[in-house]
Amino acid sequence: MNSVVYGPEKWERLLAAARKERHRLGLDGKVLLSHNFTHHLEIADDYVNRMTPAGRAALGRYIRGLDVLSLSQYMDLTAAVPAAERGQRPPTVAEISDALVLAEKNFRRDILQRALGLRAREIPPLHIGEFGVGRGGLKHPNLWAGEATPAQEKALAHEIALGHAGLLAYLARRDGRTAGSALLWVTGSHYDIFGWEKASYANPEAVAAIKAALAR
Repeated sequence: MNSVVYGPEKWERLLAAARKERHRLGLDGKVLLSHNFTHHLEIADDYVNRMTPAGRAALGRYIRGLDVLSLSQYMDLTAAVPAAERGQRPPTVAEISDALVLAEKNFRRDILQRALGLRAREIPPLHIGEFGVGRGGLKHPNLWAGEATPAQEKALAHEIALGHAGLLAYLARRDGRTAGSALLWVTGSHYDIFGWEKASYANPEAVAAIKAALAR
C-alpha cells in the first residue's frame, strides 16, 4: 500500500519497462499487464487522501495504462441492508450482491474518476483479484484474528456461506456489475472453505452454495 501511496511514479516506470519487455519478447496481445490492488484503495483515507496531487495524477496515469485492473474485495458486505435492520440480522444473498455493486459503483465514481481523474472509458476492465470472509464476518470480511465460541463459529460459518453465495449472485447479474471474474482467497481458517489446507477448515455450506450457483 505504501509503495503506491509514496511512489506511484516508480510504478509508472515499472509498467513502461514491462510493456517494453513484453514487446521485445513478442508477447503483445498475448500477455496482459495488471495490478491487484488491496481493497484499501477503495477507502479514500487509506490511499488517495494520503497522496499529493502529483502522486494522485501519477497513480491515475498508471491505472489508465494497465490492461486490466484487479481489486481485492473486502468491503462491508452488509452495506445494502436497510439501516433499521443492520446488525439485527445477516444480509440476504441479494443484499450481499447489492453491497458488491455499491462497492464497485463507489470505487469507480469516488476513487477512479473523482480522486484520480480517469474518465469512465479510460478505466481498464475490472476483476476481483481476491475474495473471502474471515473472522470479522460479512461486516469486516478482511478481519482474520480473534477467538470465537462454538456458537459464534456456527453463526460465522453461515455468514461465510452467504458471502460466497452473494459473490456468485453478483457475478451473475447484468445491472451494475462489470467485474469479469473473481478469485477466492482459500488460505487459513475461515477462508479455506474447501478444506484444502486443513480438513477442519472446510465449510460445507459455502461449498454447496458455490456448487448450486455454478450448476444453474
